[in-house]
Amino acid sequence: MGLVLGAGVLGFLIFGGAAYIGQRHYEREAHKEAERIRTARAAEEARLKQEAERQKLAQERQAKIKRITIKLEKALGQVQSIDYRFRDVKKPEDWTWELVKKFERDIEEIRVSLNEYLEQELPGTGAAALVRDAVGQGGQSSEYYEYTRLHSMRAGIRSVLERLEFFVDRASQD
Repeated sequence: MGLVLGAGVLGFLIFGGAAYIGQRHYEREAHKEAERIRTARAAEEARLKQEAERQKLAQERQAKIKRITIKLEKALGQVQSIDYRFRDVKKPEDWTWELVKKFERDIEEIRVSLNEYLEQELPGTGAAALVRDAVGQGGQSSEYYEYTRLHSMRAGIRSVLERLEFFVDRASQD
């Protein structure tokens, strides 16, 4: 009986120990799997967070482009209005010094306003310089200088509009 009891204890120790070892192995594997799942979830959450941030930045970029486009198109409308007023003056004797000065003030008001706006919205990109540095052709008359300066400013505004996405991206890099 002692041998049988000894064999039972020995069997229990061997098989029980194997069961214990098996249980420990299962627990380690379960722990590793849980850790892999946690890591995968954390990576997915980080990816989703980055994607949400990218979408937010894209929306902000589009809103900025829209906001600046509206401002530039409004300025183009003002320039067009001044252009029409220029063309309404038919006779050379209608050009008075006061009229030329009024056109100069109107053009300068748009130029300064846009320069300040573009320096604020698109700093360091050179967009403001395209509008600010508009000059006319001298040598003929004050009216002709202001008229050509108006057209130069219009070309600068259009140039900014055409390359607005580039300017917005460049401003966001700085």
